[in-house]
Amino acid sequence: MKQDAWRQIQAGVALINQSRLASWDPQTLRFSAANEQTFEAGHVHVDPKYGRLICWLVFAVGVEYLCRGVCAFKGLPVHDEKPKNVIRTPKPGEDLETWTELVNQGMYGAPDVQDLTATTKNFMQVVEQVGQIKELGVDIQRTKASLRFLASTIRNRDAHQYVQNVRGSSFLAVPELLVPSLNRLLEVVDPCTLSECAAGTKPE
Repeated sequence: MKQDAWRQIQAGVALINQSRLASWDPQTLRFSAANEQTFEAGHVHVDPKYGRLICWLVFAVGVEYLCRGVCAFKGLPVHDEKPKNVIRTPKPGEDLETWTELVNQGMYGAPDVQDLTATTKNFMQVVEQVGQIKELGVDIQRTKASLRFLASTIRNRDAHQYVQNVRGSSFLAVPELLVPSLNRLLEVVDPCTLSECAAGTKPE
């Protein structure tokens, strides 16, 4: 469980850093929020039309991974209680017409094309778990509110549809709310192991 927690944290750090909205300092083990002008000039190199959207999507997914990893590290459940059936990948050489027919039988397909797998709680459920981390102390409400804002207003919108000209107004939340909350969340993690994890080395 701890190994998976570290993998989630490591992936989260990498994605947040890649988003251009914040940068990771491996010396201080903290994020720094991007300058708005620098971000606006740089996201076009990701994509000239949709770079801003892509960067925000990457940032939100990274934050979710990071939250999930910290919660798991603190022993808080990040998976649903019961595993669920999902549609399995076609096997090598399998007849795709038969596979298609089986998949389209009922809501979740026929038993022959199902796999039982553990499913994770959604982002907002994980944020509620963050609210149970006692080490956050007096910062628990601000941290939780910041993450709830990201999950409900930004991530939920961007994951389901493209809405034009709305992300610029959210930028102020990065230096004022989101990056401080991420840094506070990371403070509850052992710094030595966090340093190894963020650097990509395998923690013990």
